[in-house]
Amino acid sequence: MTRPHQTFPLQMFLTQEPSQLLSGGLRGVVFFTIAVLVVTYISVYIHRERERVQVCGLSTGKRNIFKNLKNDHWFQGNKRHPSSKIKEFSTILYNRVPKTGSMSFYHTLLAFGRKNGSANATWKDIGTFGAFNTNYLSTNKIECLKRQLDNPSWLTSGHFHFVDLQGDQYVNALKLNLVRNPLDHFESRWFWNIKLLRDYLGSHFESVTYEECNSCHLKPGREIACNMIMSLSLCQGTIVDYFCGYAITCQTGSFDDKLEQALRNLRTFDFVAVLEDMDLSLQVLSKMIGQNLTSFQLNSNASKSKGNSTFKIEPMPSCMKYEMYLYEHIRNKLRRTAAMLL
Repeated sequence: MTRPHQTFPLQMFLTQEPSQLLSGGLRGVVFFTIAVLVVTYISVYIHRERERVQVCGLSTGKRNIFKNLKNDHWFQGNKRHPSSKIKEFSTILYNRVPKTGSMSFYHTLLAFGRKNGSANATWKDIGTFGAFNTNYLSTNKIECLKRQLDNPSWLTSGHFHFVDLQGDQYVNALKLNLVRNPLDHFESRWFWNIKLLRDYLGSHFESVTYEECNSCHLKPGREIACNMIMSLSLCQGTIVDYFCGYAITCQTGSFDDKLEQALRNLRTFDFVAVLEDMDLSLQVLSKMIGQNLTSFQLNSNASKSKGNSTFKIEPMPSCMKYEMYLYEHIRNKLRRTAAMLL
């Protein structure tokens, strides 16, 4: 029995035409290049995903809230026909974060309402509810806050944390807020708390700096001042706290939990302005509501650059990286929205 003729790889190589060899070689190079690109793309994607999830030490189980943040923006309408998605509102709800230039923004909104001749352009400041620390707030106190919010004026504002408002009276509410660079915000809160302690304890309460309170050579007699101011100014009353709300997680949870809840609550706001980009913020908000707000802008000392400040925040408080993450996300969201509308 005759065996079938076998062609070995070497024989096949020697008997092939040069054009066939070249064609096969090119195919191999192309397939190899594609395989390398695919593997590289997958590696980069996995690295970026891990970096995004772990930027604040977040566990992979909590990454769902961070999906699609890259393309997140405030305006949900059609770029070519923005008027079709203009936000109609009959009341403005603004839970002010202290020391962000909030009063200037508040008076800008109020001046806008009065200038437009709205008969309902009344305002109501419902006061302060745990501006710097929510741990002492009782359930009864929070219910009191909700009752005041049940009958909103044209502009309802106050220093209160996020409250999930559900009801017919909030259907046409424009929910706003304002944030500020966390480093400048920390400095402003530090000196404001010193002022509060002086008002309470008298002028003999000496001013201290964050750097001094963290020094290894603290001057005698200043430990009390540092202990008091440090208990008020570190990670209480932060931007993350205000967007997190009054839930038990926001009071006793980790910074990871607070940031996750703050990002989830952020989606319920119609718009959040950025102090360092106030001109751009008002332009975008004007487009969103179909009315010009820019002419009512009030100058704020808080918006001035802190480039010449000698205030040092070293070592950095543990909560600051969470503050920066939320702030940068809101700022990028503003810029993406501006790119769509302006």
